[in-house]
Formats: sequence, structure tokens, C-alpha cells
Amino acid sequence: KSHNHPVIQPFLTKRGILLFYTESIPLLRQQFFTQLLTETLTEDYCTLQMKNLKLNFDYEVFHIITVKIRENDLNDVLSELSIKETIKESLEKITDLYHFGMIDREVFFLCGNKKHDIERITRTIQEASVIIERIFHTKISCGISSSGTSLRALPVLYQQALEALDYNVVIQDESYTYYNDILPLQKDAPLQKDDD
Repeated sequence: KSHNHPVIQPFLTKRGILLFYTESIPLLRQQFFTQLLTETLTEDYCTLQMKNLKLNFDYEVFHIITVKIRENDLNDVLSELSIKETIKESLEKITDLYHFGMIDREVFFLCGNKKHDIERITRTIQEASVIIERIFHTKISCGISSSGTSLRALPVLYQQALEALDYNVVIQDESYTYYNDILPLQKDAPLQKDDD
């Protein structure tokens, strides 16, 4: 008498393997997004991953926004998820985007074919922040990068968004800090030079 193993059996068919892969796509996308922001990737690798993960980065302009919930004493995961969804839905009204979590922050990868209107982005973040504060009685901090025109620029944009987020967490005057607004504060800082 043969024993059917319910866990193993579905993976033995082509349909089972396809189902498993399809269910894994969100996690694989998250891994690829993390690589895009933190590593230098070859164009061939990016093209292959975008094809395999059904991603479209056929855009001309990119921004990165990093978000942290300031008072993370929310009692339930649903409130935290609702806050993230509120930000995502607000930003989706003005641009195409991808959203994923990295460590203790959320990352919104804004994509467009013309230069983003930074005032529109900041106004959208501010409006979402007011809604979040009113409904969830908590605040968010956001760091917004300058714009970039290629996937190769994403690690730099991500670092800018992190710097702006760190600044915003300390200052806390607004719900967001735009990287270009803190540039004048850094003009006196010496640039790092490579030792030759």
C-alpha cells in the first residue's frame, strides 16, 4: 500500500511546482528589491530577475521613500499594517510604486516617466500623516530621496532616503524630510576622499 505524503505530493507535478513558485514571488521580489537598494547588480542579472519576478521598471525617474512608525507601541499588527496601507494607497494616487519592508522601516519605490513633483509627494505624505495621527494616534517619520534616472542609482537614493529619515526622526518638526532640504546643512562637511 502506498502512502501519500500530503506535503510532498503537490510539488511532484509541474502544476505544484508552478503554484509553489507563484506563492514565493512576493518573498523573491522582496529579496530582489533589497539587493537593488544595497548592492551593485549587473544589468543582465537585473533583467533576468525582472523577467522572472514579473516586474516592470520601464520608467525614467525614481524616488525612494523610507518610513518609520515613530511610536511603535501599537497593540496589534493590524494597526501597523493599516498604517502602511494608508501610506501606500495615498502614494499610489500620484505615482506607480513598489512597497516592501526592510528591517524596521518600510520602503516605497516610486516610479514615473517624468520628474516627480516633490511638492505633490510631500503634500501626499503630510495628508497621510494627518490621517494616521487622527485614526491611530501615532506619528510617522519619512525620508525622501532626490530623484534618479536609472536602477544603478537606487543604492545612492536609498542612502539619501535613510539620511533624511534619520534627520526626521531626530528633528520631528514635520512627518517627512526631503534629502535636498538637508543638503545645505551638509555643505560644510568634508567629502570622503579615497586614499591613493
